[in-house]
Amino acid sequence: MVALRRLFRLSLVPALVLISTVLWADDQILVEYGPRLEFSLLGPAAKGDWRPEGFAAFGGQISIPLFRGPDILFDSNYLRFAGEAKFSTNSMVLSGETTLEPIALFHVKLGGSWGTAWKTPFASGVPLGINPANDSIPVQESPPFSAGIWKLWLSTPIILSVEYLTLDPWTRLVLEITPKIQYQAMTTAAADDAWVWLNDQGMNFNGFLLTPYFFLGYRPPLLWGVQEAGLFFQGTFRLGDIRSSSPSASGGWGSDADIFESGGRVRYALSPFQIIGLRFSFGEYITWTDGSLYHRYFGFRTYANKTLSFKEFTLTYTHNL
Repeated sequence: MVALRRLFRLSLVPALVLISTVLWADDQILVEYGPRLEFSLLGPAAKGDWRPEGFAAFGGQISIPLFRGPDILFDSNYLRFAGEAKFSTNSMVLSGETTLEPIALFHVKLGGSWGTAWKTPFASGVPLGINPANDSIPVQESPPFSAGIWKLWLSTPIILSVEYLTLDPWTRLVLEITPKIQYQAMTTAAADDAWVWLNDQGMNFNGFLLTPYFFLGYRPPLLWGVQEAGLFFQGTFRLGDIRSSSPSASGGWGSDADIFESGGRVRYALSPFQIIGLRFSFGEYITWTDGSLYHRYFGFRTYANKTLSFKEFTLTYTHNL
């Protein structure tokens, strides 16, 4: 029964959602795969204006039993390898992640991704390019495939559940605390170059980000119906030289501004083969003084404040093979 429950159990993590179909299971070693469709409505806190985005993805994973024991903290521990290819009309992202669960309370995740983008008649703007520190020069488009975005991350989720005390799966009220550090870089960008990814505001730099994530929710032990519902809170902190390059206190553009977002997420299984995911959030974004807004390049603007606004509404649908 434990193996069956884990078979259809979905773990949602930031940047990677895998909803999959079982290919085979032998002695609790599971190989799973499946396609996913994703539609997002992004608000000012995400891209600076309102815009829709759509993606199609295909992912797979293998889960190997590891550190198993009779106790509830050890009865479903695993080592998991996962990968995904994600496409839109003007972008491609390949990603992979390894998860080690030595105990139910604590996971270790190590992952990476590479993405590139290109111009199409269906999308305006520059999907991938350098944002030059010059008001008279527009964003310089980078050639797809020869230029791309690398991301590497390490996270250590800590999962606390009432179920560990009651031994009753219906009391699975969960608090998940996930410290995460990520390195991101555009292959053709210099250390102080800002770059654009998928028509955003071009305020990205090569370097490290700290993105702690908190989730409080309920995960009932169901094969269909509501499988997860809860609220989350996340912060984004720049690290390294970029953070101190133009701080808000000295009249800079706000390189030291810490950005926060919060929202909710729900996972609902229409059946073991049809699963819907929903995520919505509100987040902060930097605003600048009226006198500096005329500058095309954000680096010449003067920090005024942070504004809270709608960030995203994302709907995912999977029909398992």
